[in-house]
Amino acid sequence: MNSKNMFYAKMLSISALPQPSLPKNNQTVLIKAKEKAKALGLYLDGLYLGHHDMSAFLFPYADEDRLIDASLMASLLYYIDDLFGEDSETRYTFDLNSFKAAWEGGEISYSKEPIEMQLYEAVASLGADFRAKASAEFLAFYQGYLYLHLDHSLRPSLYTNSQEYLDSRVHFGGMYPTILLIEYCANQYLSPEMHANLDLLAAQEALALIGAISNDLISYPKEKHSQFNLINAYLATGEAQSLEQAIQKTIIYINQLHETYQKAIAAFLATANTSPIARQYVDYLDNMLAACYHWQLHSKRYRHPEHILEDLKLVEVSSCSF
Repeated sequence: MNSKNMFYAKMLSISALPQPSLPKNNQTVLIKAKEKAKALGLYLDGLYLGHHDMSAFLFPYADEDRLIDASLMASLLYYIDDLFGEDSETRYTFDLNSFKAAWEGGEISYSKEPIEMQLYEAVASLGADFRAKASAEFLAFYQGYLYLHLDHSLRPSLYTNSQEYLDSRVHFGGMYPTILLIEYCANQYLSPEMHANLDLLAAQEALALIGAISNDLISYPKEKHSQFNLINAYLATGEAQSLEQAIQKTIIYINQLHETYQKAIAAFLATANTSPIARQYVDYLDNMLAACYHWQLHSKRYRHPEHILEDLKLVEVSSCSF
């Protein structure tokens, strides 16, 4: 790309949001979460620490136990994607019904593959932790989105235009299970009426897409081979005629989503009768929106010498002898 076509992460309007404050006990939580992930078999050498500190950005208000649970859920979903997903070198068998049985009732399906058995054992353990700390009503609501995510992530839908890609990406990106963990991490639960509020649903969808599509942009050097990336979807469908145009369209789209989010939040608060729970929940959503940007910029996993975003290029320092 020549100088007039340079792109920067700071072109995203969410870059102006303040960075979330991390919890004071963050290092303790990270150590405990890492050790528990190892005990559950969810620690993958060379991959685990790339996302290990994400949950502290997303849920800084959570108590220690719930923050560890959130970290382990992130580890579980990354683990499934790494070993069972599109880019897995060894395609293990993932059975959603076996996952459900382990998560909901601790029933572990037999498999001749130790990796698969280990997965369902970990799922059973995490499911038991969640059942002990959350209501059956919340878990039923959460599980619906969790299963939808797994179904889309392991069998992404083919598309003929960018909207069809987005309709699947909003689910396989993993943001909905993350957004819904706000209630679990805060130990404050919305009413069924709030869950059904159309303005809140619109805000959550915008946030889910901002998280997913900002990742399409920021992680592009790792995903430029994949058809499941909005930049490549624009190119594959002919909606962009060049890589530069596809990058520009992606940045514009994320900024439009940010506007949609802001309008939906304003409408939600206007109809929520200034409910303290509603306002607190919006604060948590706003924190997650900021975290979508700041954690990805903080993480070293997305730096690359040939990044399409100038402020994410990894500068190689040459050693000099004197």
